[in-house]
Amino acid sequence: MKKLLVLILLPTLFACGEYSGSPATLQPVGGAVEVQDCDELFTQRVQPRLEFCRTCHVPSGVADVEDGRLFMLSTNKSDDYANLRAAWEALGRNDSGPSRILKMASGTDERSHSGGSPWPVGSDAYKEMDAQLLGFVSPEACQLSALDDVANDQQPLLGSARGGHLWDDFCADKPDATTLPVDPRSLVVPGVNQGKAVYMNAWWQTCQDDNIPANCGEQRARVERGYPIVASDGEVGAGS
Repeated sequence: MKKLLVLILLPTLFACGEYSGSPATLQPVGGAVEVQDCDELFTQRVQPRLEFCRTCHVPSGVADVEDGRLFMLSTNKSDDYANLRAAWEALGRNDSGPSRILKMASGTDERSHSGGSPWPVGSDAYKEMDAQLLGFVSPEACQLSALDDVANDQQPLLGSARGGHLWDDFCADKPDATTLPVDPRSLVVPGVNQGKAVYMNAWWQTCQDDNIPANCGEQRARVERGYPIVASDGEVGAGS
């Protein structure tokens, strides 16, 4: 139980450290959707991904250094579009190939990115941001199809509800049949520290490999059965 409580916050630490270092990669998951125009692309696809960037690219954040200030967001999400366009302009637009915004986040820039490679070349995240940046010049570039659902792709890297589980938040507004994403704690495996500025102090160990809920309905049922044991006021059947 101690190990569980210690590890529950650890996967939130991959993105930060000094503004240099080796990349880590996050892969997108989900189901196909279509995008019709630049406004829809930004609202539904690009802006949710900026939460990953907002972890460091804000005033007083890890990326608040000379070069990092060329791409800065704020805590006010309504400024995201303007800030993204300003960063695109400051970083040379698309005048010499893909924007540096894309190069940094895909690990293809000459500078290393302490936030890793959240948008690897060829991923939906890369395609979406590329289309958005190209759309600043040619709006037709924003029309995309057959992309994965961004809803559970990348979550903010810092912050905690101080309890609970990713699956509970994920399932909050989804039907019982919704398939659960991977438990992010299970990604803390031997070798994950190699070349990183932030270290995990223990690997995740699964006690019951064959005992994982398959969908939101199963997860809710488990929570309902377990809650009286751990959060009761001394009723019969409680753990205290």
